[in-house]
Amino acid sequence: MSFNLDAFGAIQAKASALPPRRKPPKHRHATPSGPWPFLDIDDEVDSTQLSSPPPQPKFDDEEERENSYGPVFDSRPYWSHYPQSQFANWTQWQQNKSGIARVVNRRLPLPEDCRIFKLDIWSDGIFRADNVRSEEGDYVVKSGRVGSREVTESIENFWQVLGEKPRSEARIKVFFVDNLSGPVLQMLGTKYRIEPFFFSSSLNSIPSRYQEQVRPGKGDHVTLTLSFIRTLPSPATAPPTPDTSYTENAYNEDTLHMLQSSILMQTPIIDVEAPLVLTSNPSKLLVLDLISLHVIRRKFVPEGLPAVDSDKTLNGEAAYPFDRQESHDSTSGMNSYGGISTIISYHLPSTPPFNTTSASTLHKRLLAAGRSVYWSHIFQSTVPSGDPTFVTLSLLWYPLYAWDEVLEVLLGEVAFLEAHPRNPSSGSEQQKAYQPRA
Repeated sequence: MSFNLDAFGAIQAKASALPPRRKPPKHRHATPSGPWPFLDIDDEVDSTQLSSPPPQPKFDDEEERENSYGPVFDSRPYWSHYPQSQFANWTQWQQNKSGIARVVNRRLPLPEDCRIFKLDIWSDGIFRADNVRSEEGDYVVKSGRVGSREVTESIENFWQVLGEKPRSEARIKVFFVDNLSGPVLQMLGTKYRIEPFFFSSSLNSIPSRYQEQVRPGKGDHVTLTLSFIRTLPSPATAPPTPDTSYTENAYNEDTLHMLQSSILMQTPIIDVEAPLVLTSNPSKLLVLDLISLHVIRRKFVPEGLPAVDSDKTLNGEAAYPFDRQESHDSTSGMNSYGGISTIISYHLPSTPPFNTTSASTLHKRLLAAGRSVYWSHIFQSTVPSGDPTFVTLSLLWYPLYAWDEVLEVLLGEVAFLEAHPRNPSSGSEQQKAYQPRA
């Protein structure tokens, strides 16, 4: 095999453009992965937490008074005190450990602005989006110097959007968030009283699923954070583009073999967080991805009708959530009850062209599902009551389909490796050293 140094250098340069390996998530059911009762074993319990009973939690439709938390002279908007303002146990120490403080207290600008894509679903089951073809998003919260006029105005504008009264026809709204910034995290958390575990699990790619703020006949909050694998085109076999400076013959069979050999020599262990280059199909990569949803379910109650109490029924329909009992009685906020359901979708930041699933991608796919004859029939029969369950299910179909594709590709990979076992007599001595033993 002839050794083409220029071609090998080009292939190494392009290999460096592979999607970066993901930081291994903390697969522990403790801080900050989910609402478990204990901290990590080595964490010290704050003595002040033991001196008084916990404050009773409020629900997402109960209004907060501005600056009710913090000193009187603090001129910051009250959402900027999230999460400790609403969840007293989330001390600064826990925010630091969970990664929330790293986002909230960030001083250096993010590489890109935070973009939010919105989709509304009305009582007729029809999906409506204002900027279907735009990649900029419906709302943009600028990333720049803290306190600058442009950044401040974009933050204030989005806070005003969250406070706007929805149209009477609206039943469900969905926010897809790219490049989550600190102010957006705090505003969403404050507006919808989101348990911070949703953000900590999302930021750390920790699988979580739980239900809270349960009020039978009225609604609840559900968090679903799931890690999955999907396929991407491999840069080693991608056709040249106008931006490419590589030679046309850089990606022949010999240079691909050299790339695989160099990977074997440099990485003698299996890195489960890095992209997987397939031997049987070099045009495909397998990469890790994440879907993270916070679903605020509210049963729609038209004005003038009473809200449903406990496990009673309304118009003969079973109250939902169906199988949970209210943990404590709360009658405050009853006048404001009857809002619409909301879904918030968090998306990992990524670098083009090797994007994890972006907010724009999932936004378009959900809109396409709303245009489906089969699914639109389901939405028309479930959305009028404000139930977002089937909308959430259609979003979960995305990682399920990705897994189906991955399993098909892996089946072909296993079959190929079985039919083409490595020959220990060929290759360099360094390659031999890393051959698996029987």
